[in-house]
Amino acid sequence: MPRGDRLCVVTGATGAVGPAVANRIAREADGTVVALARHAAAPGVLAARVRFEPASLFDARMLQWVREADVVIHLAAQLHVNNPSPALRDEYRRTNVEATRRLLDATRPDARFVFSSTIDVYGPTPPGALATEETVPQPRSLYGETKLEAEQIVLRHPGGVVLRLAAVYGPRMKANYARLVRALSRHRYVPVGPSRNVRTLVFEEDAGDAAWIVATAEALPSRLYNLTDGQTHTLREIVAAICAALDRRPPRWSLPVSVVRGAAVLLDGACRAMRRQSPVTPQMIDKLQENVAVSGDRLQRELGFTPRFDLGAGWREAVRSQATDEAPST
Repeated sequence: MPRGDRLCVVTGATGAVGPAVANRIAREADGTVVALARHAAAPGVLAARVRFEPASLFDARMLQWVREADVVIHLAAQLHVNNPSPALRDEYRRTNVEATRRLLDATRPDARFVFSSTIDVYGPTPPGALATEETVPQPRSLYGETKLEAEQIVLRHPGGVVLRLAAVYGPRMKANYARLVRALSRHRYVPVGPSRNVRTLVFEEDAGDAAWIVATAEALPSRLYNLTDGQTHTLREIVAAICAALDRRPPRWSLPVSVVRGAAVLLDGACRAMRRQSPVTPQMIDKLQENVAVSGDRLQRELGFTPRFDLGAGWREAVRSQATDEAPST
């Protein structure tokens, strides 16, 4: 979108990934970049050239911006949570599927629609296996199921491109990896098992680069791409990279999986008897041991995407930025 009269809108632009995407587009594009979200970002998070407009997914304002856009990058979503309630299950469908359908109906046939999906659609991968875009998805979460359904809607649009993002980490990360960094920084993390299971990650600025590439690729048909840092990493390697960034020694010992899982079974049962939710469940322990190994070769091969951040550089930047953000003002 190099022409100065072109418009790119980014939904969910103040979330964990949104600023990296909006700022990357704004650095390169001559046109207008509009960040759409319910809440404004903190001062300085969005680049000066990014225009923020408050809008929720079902606002008429959102649809009006989408109708006028040459490029739509759809990041807004109901993100993963464990054991969603029935009410939240309805919200997953409304936000991840129906809102996506509504935005696509408003998108011009000649516009590019980039949909941010997730490698969670694959579910866990068998030991030694590497999921590709040809792998049959087997989601095991409502988040993955609804994202997969929305993908199928997007790929019917002539300009629809799906990016299945690996676990995104960086200065604005939330949920599991943010908790892992906090636990390691406070010496409160104890590994469960040998931590040789593999995971697939991507740094948030690389996600911004990939969004720019697929948004501006010429004559790109409706297509599906995995987005990763080009590698898979054992959990032990991830923990070691975080510890190196924190200037801490990695944990030297771990707890046996069978012992921790047995304790989780007892705790879960006791909490259920008291009609409370257990802080640790057997399912959580099982998930810690899963492999999620996904290849991002197609995007690199077809569109020339090259990740700029390896595991060490990514975690150094993530930890440095978080430490800066959390430092008390003087």
